[in-house]
Amino acid sequence: MSSSSGSFAHRPAVVGYCTNVHAGSTLANTLAALDRHTTAVRLLVQPTGLMPIGLWLSANAAREIREDADGTARLRDWLFNRGLVVFTMNGFPYGDFHAGRGKKAVYEPHWADVRRALYTMSLADILADLLPDASIAPDIAGEGSISTLPLGWRSTFTQEGCGASVGLASAQLEQVARHLKRLEESRGICIHLDLEPEPGCALDRAKDVVDFFEQCVRPSAGLPDPRKYLRVCHDICHSAVMFEPQAEALETYRRGGVRIGKVQISSAITCDGSERAFRALRAFDEP
Repeated sequence: MSSSSGSFAHRPAVVGYCTNVHAGSTLANTLAALDRHTTAVRLLVQPTGLMPIGLWLSANAAREIREDADGTARLRDWLFNRGLVVFTMNGFPYGDFHAGRGKKAVYEPHWADVRRALYTMSLADILADLLPDASIAPDIAGEGSISTLPLGWRSTFTQEGCGASVGLASAQLEQVARHLKRLEESRGICIHLDLEPEPGCALDRAKDVVDFFEQCVRPSAGLPDPRKYLRVCHDICHSAVMFEPQAEALETYRRGGVRIGKVQISSAITCDGSERAFRALRAFDEP
């Protein structure tokens, strides 16, 4: 589940269902999963009106849509007909997030690789077309968000030298921010890219994010306010795994002037310590 509020603004928070829990390496797979699972969720939680969703599209699925001149219009109508409306996108998994054991591939390509920037800008263009008009969904219209990895998996990201990797990543994030600025100027839609700290990654705590923004996300010619387009996605589960008190992490962002563009909310299941519970948990073991 994800929530987008635009941080310090007074815009009401929008709560939606995050669809990257379902497989979708191709557009056909994505539509099948939405038709089977997401519509069922809508019937349970919001049987009338449009239910906001966070959409995940793999690089292949995004390419399929972009290669079709009417691809985004068709996708938007397909979603509307099922009572679904996109307000945010998950730009984390590039390929097949659900393939095989282990999920380290989700961090590839990292932000020092040009493929990550190209994929993200493609998602932004798609999202700009999928966002609804104010007459349809006033709480959603005019603003969208894309969550992304926090530079990359630490060991992989720094293989060629941390300084070089951070420099390349910073340059590509600036390129994306400029693209988002042009989108806003041409379409009147503010889309922001939200870095999501995660355990084991180059940025895995709130302080890491603030330090990175202070060092690398700075005003430049033609981009006086990069932090309008580059923000943070606060994942409650990730923060908890790092033993960060939620209020402390949020205050760190506030003091550092980093806007919270999106909050990722996870289901917190309590384990009673029984053998039955441990058997169920073993199915999720990914060594």
